[in-house]
Amino acid sequence: MFAPTFSLEAGSRQSTASEPQKTKQTKPARRARGSLASVFACLLTLGMAVAGHAQNAVIDTSTVAVSEGSAGSSINIDFQVSLAGPATAQRTVYVSTVAGTATAGQDFEARSAVPVVFPIGTSGPITVSVPIVGDDIYEPNNGGLEQFSLVEVADDGNGNFLPVTNGARATATIRDDDPLPLLSISDPAPIVEGTGNVVNLNFTISATNASSAPISVTYTAAADPNAQFSAAPGVDFQNTTGTAVISPGATETTITVPIIGDTEDETTETFLVNLSNPVNADIAKGQGVGTITDNDGPSVRITDVTQPEGDDFVFQVTLSAPSPETIEINYTTAPNSAEAATDYVAQSGILVFPANSAQPQEITIATIDDNIDEPDEEIFLVNLSGASGGVTFADGQGRGVIQDNDDPPLLSFARAIVQNEGDTGTTTFVFTVNLTGASTRTITVDYDTTPGSPNPASVGSDYQRARGT
Repeated sequence: MFAPTFSLEAGSRQSTASEPQKTKQTKPARRARGSLASVFACLLTLGMAVAGHAQNAVIDTSTVAVSEGSAGSSINIDFQVSLAGPATAQRTVYVSTVAGTATAGQDFEARSAVPVVFPIGTSGPITVSVPIVGDDIYEPNNGGLEQFSLVEVADDGNGNFLPVTNGARATATIRDDDPLPLLSISDPAPIVEGTGNVVNLNFTISATNASSAPISVTYTAAADPNAQFSAAPGVDFQNTTGTAVISPGATETTITVPIIGDTEDETTETFLVNLSNPVNADIAKGQGVGTITDNDGPSVRITDVTQPEGDDFVFQVTLSAPSPETIEINYTTAPNSAEAATDYVAQSGILVFPANSAQPQEITIATIDDNIDEPDEEIFLVNLSGASGGVTFADGQGRGVIQDNDDPPLLSFARAIVQNEGDTGTTTFVFTVNLTGASTRTITVDYDTTPGSPNPASVGSDYQRARGT
């Protein structure tokens, strides 16, 4: 957009020089860094006062074009400002940038009232550099060409520097050098269908780089002709088509395909979302795959087993009904009151139910026989988890009850004790109690002293009574 024109004869000048004023940038600019990458020139010829008459300003009408470069690049357009003839006194001319189809701060860095000083006897040229703001944004408008100008300005007496009527002007063109964006659509993670309700599966459409103009592309959900089990439009997912739009400066957008829930036991199914008719982009990956996981599978149940120790425990796992797909279920043992490696052999694995079969599967767990008295019932567990195909658990935990087959140990005194009573004081008699076998339980027994036979000793005179546990 051009600033309003202030009428002032070309070649006139102010008696004092103003400091350069930056124009306000409406969008953050990426500043040029590093060494000068490219220099381009526009010749700007300015009139000067001669014997009280202003010479007409002359401007080179050739237009300079420069590629903008990537974000962070360092490219300048250098304007060469000169007078029509040598200055008879020091002369200061002011120049400013004026946006055209190029935007200050976004495509170039604005310059405002830049003083160009010509010492007496000189006519230039003097360089005024305008940095170009590089980016990675595809810019299709105006054929990828954007323009701005450097114009002669003068103070209107109120501190406002406005373009001089018929003043010198030179125009530069910035050429977009960013590639056409390429579009890809994602393959989202599988979604579990609802039960009579609708759930949404989101696909992401992404571009390799942003565009200054909206990117649009048509999308259509369809059956997957290459899938073993394809979802059906209108049955498993809603017929979905539309136009996806990626906003200027953005690189992705999301589209949604509603998934139709049901109560029918089905296999995992797939469908496609196809892209077509791109605008301001091309298509790199134009097909996304959606996967629907069924949640209407049969239920599974595992039995409990009670047997003597040393036997193999066989747990049966059954489905409530056959499934149209192969079902896999994880299992693993876990201790309860029984301990792994002492009472049973720990085990884990995967059960497989073939498609369309409800034949029970078996899990066999070995138990360990020993000669140790134990509680009558020691328990370990078999836990089911991670079932595929929407299978639910009617009973996902089997209990293995181990029955002890060892008799409780017998108690006995080691031997009879014969010992002299002594002449004075007391003498201690020690009796040893033995077990016929070990036990995992604590064993207690009460004891008490009584007179023996056939020659009974007397309590108090021959021995002191002792009793306890």
